[in-house]
Amino acid sequence: MAIDRFPGAMSPILAQLDGAPAASVPSDAPPGAVLGDGRVLVLDVGFAPITVVGWQRAVTLLLDTAASGVARAEAVVEREAIISSPSVQVFLPSVIRLLDRSVPVGRRRVALARKRAIHERDRWTCAYCGWRARTAAARGELTVDHIHPRSRGGATAEHLNLVSACRACNGRKGDRTPEEARMPLLFPPREPSWHERTMWSLVGARTMPPDWAPFLAA
Repeated sequence: MAIDRFPGAMSPILAQLDGAPAASVPSDAPPGAVLGDGRVLVLDVGFAPITVVGWQRAVTLLLDTAASGVARAEAVVEREAIISSPSVQVFLPSVIRLLDRSVPVGRRRVALARKRAIHERDRWTCAYCGWRARTAAARGELTVDHIHPRSRGGATAEHLNLVSACRACNGRKGDRTPEEARMPLLFPPREPSWHERTMWSLVGARTMPPDWAPFLAA
């Protein structure tokens, strides 16, 4: 099979099928310039994210749907590339949606450590001065602060009592409330979203494709 680029508007996910079996999906990955890192976000029937699979598994689900006539999955977002052979031509998906609840994909809902969930929620930004940790090295300078100090009865596991704070602001605030320290919060704390709680474990340390963002925001 060859990989061809098709700039401009996308065509339907299957331009040709001609009875090609799902097993025709190759095991060797195409060039990264076309595929990115080959990951595909999988949504359930209600458009909630449930896992990430390789492009081969995603394309197999789409081909099974077209070949059998049984709706197993559909492409929601496609990439600017296709996999083609003499009998099949399929646009590479970036996001697919499962239509058949019996399809085994391996749900991964691993809870994110509280500290990282807070930093993800706060966009790696100090809630007191607005400094943002933009690199992996800088993230080591960001801490989690208890708005109402633990020593004075502040909740230790309550997300609404936790914010990201740089080391300087955390040290300056000390064992005081923001009001006592005259350090008002720049943004209010909130419960982390599903993405902020679990997506790091699901996606890993690699950069998240921009076209996944709409499905991971809530």
